Amino acid sequence: MDAPCGDLNWMQHVSLNGVRYIGGDIVSELIDNNKRRFAQKGLELLVLDITKDNLPNVDAILVRDCLVHFSYSDIHLFLQNLKSSKIKYLITTSFSNTWYNYNISSGNWRALNLQKKPFSFPKPIHVIVENCTDGYGQFPDKSLMIWEIQNLPI
Repeated sequence: MDAPCGDLNWMQHVSLNGVRYIGGDIVSELIDNNKRRFAQKGLELLVLDITKDNLPNVDAILVRDCLVHFSYSDIHLFLQNLKSSKIKYLITTSFSNTWYNYNISSGNWRALNLQKKPFSFPKPIHVIVENCTDGYGQFPDKSLMIWEIQNLPI
């Protein structure tokens, strides 16, 4: 599962041959547009709020560039929802060089290190460094980190 799936900018180039892809987003117009533009076998698109809606039964959920926009409260809601699902792996954005997390209002942005308080995630089982060049190279540590959900301190 990919949430938020957004406009499927990069997914439209991925072959889904033999793969079940579920994209979820809270913007219903975006989902409707994606369904019209990218309909194909193996592609399922849902209007979905990851903080409160039932999450599909999938192996992994990709939550890229999303939690960085959530308040601590909304991250907590997502993590509780995730823990109550049958999903085994979380793949999400984290910034390993960020030493201190701070709270924001949902919709704003900050670099977030899920291994620091108040989240204190363990060492991820795998890290994919994105080689991010955004912000004039300010975030070379931006990565997708993978955790087994059962090992998260939720």
